[in-house]
Amino acid sequence: MIKYIAIDDEEHAHEVIRNFCKKIPYLDLIEEFSDPLEAVSFIDSYNDKIDLVFLDIEMPRLSGIDFLKAYSFPNVIMVTAYSNFALDSYQYGVVDYLLKPFSFDRFSMAINKVRERQEKNKAISKKKQEEESHILYLKTTRKKYIKLTHAEIKYIRGAENYAVIYTTTATIIASERLKELEQLLPSDSFHRVHRSFIINLDHFDSLDGNSIQLKATDGCLPVGATYRQKFLDYLHKGMQTPVEKKPAE
Repeated sequence: MIKYIAIDDEEHAHEVIRNFCKKIPYLDLIEEFSDPLEAVSFIDSYNDKIDLVFLDIEMPRLSGIDFLKAYSFPNVIMVTAYSNFALDSYQYGVVDYLLKPFSFDRFSMAINKVRERQEKNKAISKKKQEEESHILYLKTTRKKYIKLTHAEIKYIRGAENYAVIYTTTATIIASERLKELEQLLPSDSFHRVHRSFIINLDHFDSLDGNSIQLKATDGCLPVGATYRQKFLDYLHKGMQTPVEKKPAE
Protein backbone atom coordinates (compact mmCIF):
# COMPACT_ATOMS: atom_id res chain seq x y z
CA MET A 1 0.00 0.00 0.00
CA ILE A 2 1.00 3.58 -0.69
CA LYS A 3 -0.29 5.82 2.10
CA TYR A 4 -0.80 9.41 1.03
CA ILE A 5 -1.90 12.84 2.17
CA ALA A 6 -3.15 15.70 -0.01
CA ILE A 7 -2.47 19.39 0.67
CA ASP A 8 -4.45 21.84 -1.47
CA ASP A 9 -6.59 24.89 -0.69
CA GLU A 10 -9.14 23.97 -3.39
CA GLU A 11 -11.85 21.46 -2.50
CA HIS A 12 -12.32 20.55 -6.16
CA ALA A 13 -8.67 19.47 -6.35
CA HIS A 14 -9.18 17.21 -3.34
CA GLU A 15 -12.24 15.71 -4.96
CA VAL A 16 -10.37 14.93 -8.20
CA ILE A 17 -7.40 13.38 -6.38
CA ARG A 18 -9.70 11.40 -4.08
CA ASN A 19 -11.76 9.99 -6.96
CA PHE A 20 -8.70 9.09 -9.02
CA CYS A 21 -7.04 7.41 -6.03
CA LYS A 22 -10.14 5.28 -5.43
CA LYS A 23 -9.58 3.75 -8.86
CA ILE A 24 -6.12 2.54 -7.81
CA PRO A 25 -6.50 -0.12 -5.09
CA TYR A 26 -3.04 0.23 -3.55
CA LEU A 27 -3.48 3.94 -2.72
CA ASP A 28 -4.64 4.59 0.84
CA LEU A 29 -5.73 8.05 2.01
CA ILE A 30 -4.41 9.13 5.40
CA GLU A 31 -5.62 12.74 5.55
CA GLU A 32 -6.54 15.79 3.45
CA PHE A 33 -5.61 19.39 4.28
CA SER A 34 -6.81 22.69 2.83
CA ASP A 35 -4.48 24.65 5.13
CA PRO A 36 -0.78 23.74 4.80
CA LEU A 37 -0.07 24.86 8.37
CA GLU A 38 -2.55 22.29 9.66
CA ALA A 39 -0.65 19.70 7.67
CA VAL A 40 2.59 20.77 9.36
CA SER A 41 1.45 19.75 12.86
CA PHE A 42 0.10 16.45 11.50
CA ILE A 43 3.32 15.66 9.65
CA ASP A 44 5.42 16.28 12.75
CA SER A 45 3.70 13.26 14.32
CA TYR A 46 3.11 11.00 11.31
CA ASN A 47 5.93 11.75 8.88
CA ASP A 48 7.31 8.20 8.98
CA LYS A 49 3.90 6.78 7.97
CA ILE A 50 3.52 8.93 4.83
CA ASP A 51 4.63 7.41 1.52
CA LEU A 52 3.28 10.07 -0.83
CA VAL A 53 2.23 13.73 -0.71
CA PHE A 54 0.04 15.48 -3.28
CA LEU A 55 1.04 19.12 -2.92
CA ASP A 56 -0.37 22.34 -4.37
CA ILE A 57 1.95 25.32 -4.84
CA GLU A 58 -0.08 28.54 -4.58
CA MET A 59 -1.68 28.37 -1.12
CA PRO A 60 -2.31 31.00 1.57
CA ARG A 61 0.12 31.28 4.50
CA LEU A 62 2.59 28.72 3.12
CA SER A 63 3.47 27.91 -0.49
CA GLY A 64 4.19 24.42 -1.74
CA ILE A 65 7.79 25.38 -2.53
CA ASP A 66 8.35 26.65 1.03
CA PHE A 67 6.76 23.45 2.27
CA LEU A 68 9.28 21.42 0.27
CA LYS A 69 12.12 23.44 1.75
CA ALA A 70 10.97 22.59 5.28
CA TYR A 71 10.06 18.91 4.90
CA SER A 72 11.44 15.88 3.14
CA PHE A 73 9.23 13.03 1.93
CA PRO A 74 9.92 9.81 0.03
CA ASN A 75 7.58 10.88 -2.79
CA VAL A 76 5.91 14.18 -3.69
CA ILE A 77 3.63 14.88 -6.65
CA MET A 78 3.01 18.55 -7.32
CA VAL A 79 -0.58 19.38 -8.28
CA THR A 80 -0.93 22.94 -9.53
CA ALA A 81 -2.31 25.26 -12.20
CA TYR A 82 1.06 27.02 -12.58
CA SER A 83 3.76 25.61 -14.84
CA ASN A 84 6.44 28.17 -13.93
CA PHE A 85 7.33 26.42 -10.65
CA ALA A 86 8.23 23.07 -12.21
CA LEU A 87 11.99 23.62 -12.32
CA ASP A 88 12.13 24.81 -8.71
CA SER A 89 10.09 21.87 -7.46
CA TYR A 90 12.25 19.26 -9.21
CA GLN A 91 15.24 20.61 -7.30
CA TYR A 92 13.59 19.15 -4.20
CA GLY A 93 13.25 15.67 -5.67
CA VAL A 94 9.55 15.66 -6.56
CA VAL A 95 8.40 12.60 -8.51
CA ASP A 96 6.13 14.41 -10.96
CA TYR A 97 4.43 17.72 -11.71
CA LEU A 98 0.73 17.60 -12.62
CA LEU A 99 -0.82 20.64 -14.26
CA LYS A 100 -4.50 21.18 -13.49
CA PRO A 101 -6.70 19.98 -15.04
CA PHE A 102 -5.17 16.55 -15.64
CA SER A 103 -6.60 13.28 -16.89
CA PHE A 104 -6.69 9.96 -15.07
CA ASP A 105 -4.14 8.58 -17.55
CA ARG A 106 -1.72 11.38 -16.70
CA PHE A 107 -2.41 10.84 -13.00
CA SER A 108 -1.69 7.11 -13.38
CA MET A 109 1.64 7.87 -15.03
CA ALA A 110 2.65 9.89 -11.98
CA ILE A 111 1.62 7.09 -9.62
CA ASN A 112 3.61 4.58 -11.68
CA LYS A 113 6.68 6.76 -11.19
CA VAL A 114 6.10 6.57 -7.44
CA ARG A 115 5.90 2.78 -7.58
CA GLU A 116 9.05 2.58 -9.69
CA ARG A 117 10.90 4.75 -7.19
CA GLN A 118 9.66 2.61 -4.31
CA GLU A 119 10.77 -0.60 -6.04
CA LYS A 120 14.17 0.90 -6.79
CA ASN A 121 14.60 2.00 -3.17
CA LYS A 122 13.57 -1.46 -1.94
CA ALA A 123 16.12 -3.07 -4.26
CA ILE A 124 18.85 -0.74 -3.01
CA SER A 125 17.89 -1.44 0.61
CA LYS A 126 17.83 -5.20 0.00
CA LYS A 127 21.22 -5.10 -1.69
CA LYS A 128 22.65 -3.11 1.21
CA GLN A 129 21.25 -5.61 3.72
CA GLU A 130 22.71 -8.51 1.74
CA GLU A 131 26.08 -6.80 1.61
CA GLU A 132 25.96 -6.17 5.36
CA SER A 133 25.10 -9.84 5.97
CA HIS A 134 28.32 -10.81 4.16
CA ILE A 135 30.54 -8.63 6.32
CA LEU A 136 32.52 -9.72 9.36
CA TYR A 137 33.70 -7.21 11.97
CA LEU A 138 36.78 -8.35 13.85
CA LYS A 139 38.86 -7.14 16.74
CA THR A 140 42.57 -7.64 16.22
CA THR A 141 45.06 -8.44 18.96
CA ARG A 142 46.12 -4.79 18.76
CA LYS A 143 42.58 -3.78 19.83
CA LYS A 144 41.85 -2.42 16.37
CA TYR A 145 38.54 -3.19 14.66
CA ILE A 146 38.52 -4.15 11.01
CA LYS A 147 35.85 -5.04 8.46
CA LEU A 148 36.14 -8.02 6.13
CA THR A 149 33.79 -9.32 3.49
CA HIS A 150 33.25 -13.06 3.44
CA ALA A 151 34.66 -13.22 -0.08
CA GLU A 152 38.02 -11.88 1.13
CA ILE A 153 38.54 -14.76 3.57
CA LYS A 154 40.32 -17.84 2.18
CA TYR A 155 40.69 -19.82 5.39
CA ILE A 156 41.14 -19.38 9.12
CA ARG A 157 43.60 -21.10 11.43
CA GLY A 158 42.81 -21.30 15.10
CA ALA A 159 45.32 -20.92 17.90
CA GLU A 160 44.88 -21.05 21.67
CA ASN A 161 43.24 -17.67 22.30
CA TYR A 162 43.17 -16.10 18.85
CA ALA A 163 42.70 -16.88 15.17
CA VAL A 164 44.78 -16.18 12.10
CA ILE A 165 42.69 -15.13 9.11
CA TYR A 166 44.21 -15.58 5.68
CA THR A 167 42.59 -13.24 3.18
CA THR A 168 43.15 -12.52 -0.49
CA THR A 169 45.33 -9.54 0.42
CA ALA A 170 46.69 -9.99 3.95
CA THR A 171 47.08 -12.15 7.05
CA ILE A 172 45.19 -10.88 10.09
CA ILE A 173 45.45 -11.96 13.71
CA ALA A 174 42.06 -11.64 15.39
CA SER A 175 41.32 -11.84 19.10
CA GLU A 176 38.28 -14.09 18.49
CA ARG A 177 38.67 -17.83 18.89
CA LEU A 178 38.00 -20.25 16.03
CA LYS A 179 34.77 -21.49 17.63
CA GLU A 180 33.44 -17.94 17.86
CA LEU A 181 34.23 -17.25 14.22
CA GLU A 182 32.61 -20.52 13.17
CA GLN A 183 29.36 -19.36 14.77
CA LEU A 184 29.55 -15.97 13.05
CA LEU A 185 30.16 -17.31 9.54
CA PRO A 186 27.46 -18.90 7.32
CA SER A 187 27.71 -22.70 7.27
CA ASP A 188 26.81 -22.91 3.58
CA SER A 189 30.02 -21.03 2.69
CA PHE A 190 32.44 -21.85 5.50
CA HIS A 191 33.25 -25.34 6.81
CA ARG A 192 35.21 -26.53 9.80
CA VAL A 193 37.50 -29.20 8.33
CA HIS A 194 39.91 -29.58 11.22
CA ARG A 195 40.01 -28.59 14.87
CA SER A 196 42.35 -25.80 13.79
CA PHE A 197 40.97 -24.82 10.36
CA ILE A 198 37.89 -23.30 8.72
CA ILE A 199 37.82 -23.05 4.93
CA ASN A 200 35.87 -20.73 2.68
CA LEU A 201 34.43 -23.14 0.11
CA ASP A 202 34.80 -20.54 -2.62
CA HIS A 203 38.54 -21.19 -2.33
CA PHE A 204 38.25 -25.00 -2.25
CA ASP A 205 39.79 -26.74 -5.26
CA SER A 206 40.03 -30.46 -4.49
CA LEU A 207 40.25 -33.11 -1.79
CA ASP A 208 42.99 -35.71 -1.93
CA GLY A 209 42.92 -38.13 0.96
CA ASN A 210 43.19 -36.02 4.09
CA SER A 211 44.41 -32.92 2.31
CA ILE A 212 42.44 -30.03 0.80
CA GLN A 213 44.01 -28.21 -2.12
CA LEU A 214 43.15 -24.52 -2.26
CA LYS A 215 42.65 -22.63 -5.49
CA ALA A 216 45.34 -20.53 -7.13
CA THR A 217 48.19 -22.54 -5.57
CA ASP A 218 47.38 -21.18 -2.12
CA GLY A 219 48.59 -24.35 -0.47
CA CYS A 220 46.87 -27.21 1.34
CA LEU A 221 44.85 -27.68 4.51
CA PRO A 222 44.58 -30.87 6.57
CA VAL A 223 41.23 -32.59 7.09
CA GLY A 224 40.74 -33.88 10.62
CA ALA A 225 39.30 -37.34 11.20
CA THR A 226 36.45 -35.88 13.28
CA TYR A 227 35.40 -33.53 10.48
CA ARG A 228 36.16 -35.64 7.40
CA GLN A 229 32.84 -37.49 7.03
CA LYS A 230 30.73 -34.38 7.51
CA PHE A 231 32.80 -32.57 4.90
CA LEU A 232 32.52 -35.51 2.49
CA ASP A 233 28.75 -35.59 2.98
CA TYR A 234 28.60 -31.91 2.07
CA LEU A 235 30.66 -32.45 -1.07
CA HIS A 236 28.55 -35.43 -2.14
CA LYS A 237 25.38 -33.44 -1.57
CA GLY A 238 26.69 -30.69 -3.83
CA MET A 239 27.49 -33.23 -6.55
CA GLN A 240 24.02 -34.79 -6.57
CA THR A 241 21.73 -33.96 -9.49
CA PRO A 242 18.06 -34.92 -9.97
CA VAL A 243 17.56 -38.17 -11.89
CA GLU A 244 15.35 -37.77 -14.94
CA LYS A 245 12.46 -40.21 -14.88
CA LYS A 246 11.88 -42.20 -18.05
CA PRO A 247 8.32 -42.28 -19.38
CA ALA A 248 6.47 -45.54 -18.80
CA GLU A 249 6.39 -47.81 -21.84
